[in-house]
Amino acid sequence: MIEVRNGRLKVLEPGGRRRTLSLEEQRKKCHRFLEEATIPEEKLDLQRALIQITADINPDEMEGLYGIKIVERKGERPEGETCFSYTVGADADVQEFLNNLFANYKKSETPQAGAYALYLRFGIIPCHIGIVTERGTVISKWGPKTHVYEHEPKMAPLCYGEVIYYSP
Repeated sequence: MIEVRNGRLKVLEPGGRRRTLSLEEQRKKCHRFLEEATIPEEKLDLQRALIQITADINPDEMEGLYGIKIVERKGERPEGETCFSYTVGADADVQEFLNNLFANYKKSETPQAGAYALYLRFGIIPCHIGIVTERGTVISKWGPKTHVYEHEPKMAPLCYGEVIYYSP
């Protein structure tokens, strides 16, 4: 059995006991559960969990998975760069940026070119950010150990939470 809690995939044995699996074992389980998934929300959670696991195993393997494209390789970017430093600048004060975003930008459920795609856990905790393209996709850096990707807004690692858009 699979459970998604706090943006993380957990594999449970019968009876609900948590089972520790390697990333490769988790990926195999995700693939198997995806084949059986019939509920759209469950399928999306599994796809996003698979994205997260695959990015942890090998960021190069993201190319083509659910339409994800590598825009820039991590070696082409400054060491330790995060999504926030990539999107808003290395010298930006993230809290100040977020305060300004929440106070002065228009919140939307639909992507508009040039808008910030902000991913929130529990609907309030900012965990990830990117920029919406003309095609309605998002370009973002998935942490300091991965590449810059272009992806559909919902096709981001599960641990990032749900996406909301902010336009000037």
